[in-house]
Amino acid sequence: MPDSVSAFTAVRPAPSVVRSAILTLGGARIWPSEENRPAAMILFGVGCIIGILLLARFISYRASEFAVTNKRVIIKLGVFRQRSVEILLTKIEAIGIDQPFFGRILGFGNITVGGTGGTKEIFDRIQSPLDFRRNVQEQTSL
Repeated sequence: MPDSVSAFTAVRPAPSVVRSAILTLGGARIWPSEENRPAAMILFGVGCIIGILLLARFISYRASEFAVTNKRVIIKLGVFRQRSVEILLTKIEAIGIDQPFFGRILGFGNITVGGTGGTKEIFDRIQSPLDFRRNVQEQTSL
């Protein structure tokens, strides 16, 4: 019987994107004139660096996949250096969730999947970690 994918898929959120965008837009209010040209150039450089980091975070966000099937949990992370983990549902002993304060507000957290034999796979900044755990628990109870 082939795997059937449940409705749950999640990708990495990018909470730092929001903070960086606010900082960049807040600094964009300085218009370069003769007296503040050095400050504007520094701000422009910082804005470019933040933009590159945001682009890298966005690409990572779009390239990550989490799926729960009726037989396994499949997790794929990364673009250039890809990490892929497949764990059979029968081999999962525990799923731990760690949500910091801002993670609860913005809906992300860290997931630790504990397998048989003491193996632990940790995945940082995952969107809707409680939904992920609930979907795994639903598939194991079938």
